[in-house]
Amino acid sequence: MFDKIEILEDRFELKLQSWYNAEKQLVNALPKMVAGATGQRLRLGIKKHLRETEPRSGTYNE
Repeated sequence: MFDKIEILEDRFELKLQSWYNAEKQLVNALPKMVAGATGQRLRLGIKKHLRETEPRSGTYNE
């Protein structure tokens, strides 16, 4: 039974690492997307998403 728990914990940790890495990549890509956005509304939406995402991306290492 403890083997199953350890496997589940490992899988959970791997999933969290994947989400963290994806969010870091997103935070790095969003400024480039802002620069390439052609419409003001799109640019503002991406900037808003970046502001909302940036603070979260540093909290997972705690």
